Amino acid sequence: MSKSHERLSETHIDADTVSDFANTDAYAQILNPLVIPLRQFPISMPPPQRTIANPRSKNARVVGALFFALGALLLYFCEIKPLQDAMNHVHDLGGKFSGKGAMAGFTCFIFGLALIIGGAPVMRFFNPKPGESKAPVIVAAILMMGGGLAIHFVTKSHIESLGYVFRFP
Repeated sequence: MSKSHERLSETHIDADTVSDFANTDAYAQILNPLVIPLRQFPISMPPPQRTIANPRSKNARVVGALFFALGALLLYFCEIKPLQDAMNHVHDLGGKFSGKGAMAGFTCFIFGLALIIGGAPVMRFFNPKPGESKAPVIVAAILMMGGGLAIHFVTKSHIESLGYVFRFP
């Protein structure tokens, strides 16, 4: 046995000394210098609160304007422009007419419009807190995409009534 082990085996520490030392700040600092004594914290800490000062919600109307512009551009190039070309009897509409573009465009358009009008509360609706139900957001997204698909089929039927034939359904 080494000398340090012999010294430890000869040293007698009673239980009261250990428990007194364990309740001191020195004990925590010996174990880990980064440990903060638990006595400084309240027993139950409240969960962090979301405030309107959230950077994402401060710029909700700016984000809404960007989504609104993106949606308007998508709707124009994927629905309105092909309809105008069909009314002007352009020979080939090409790949301009898109159902996916209509769904994305209408969704962005309505989402942007809602953010412009509603601001931060609408942003919080579309970004629920952890633990909150996401079902209303999913239902709103499905309704917006369904609206875009309905616009696409109405436009498609109007273009077909002008004599154009689509190869794909």
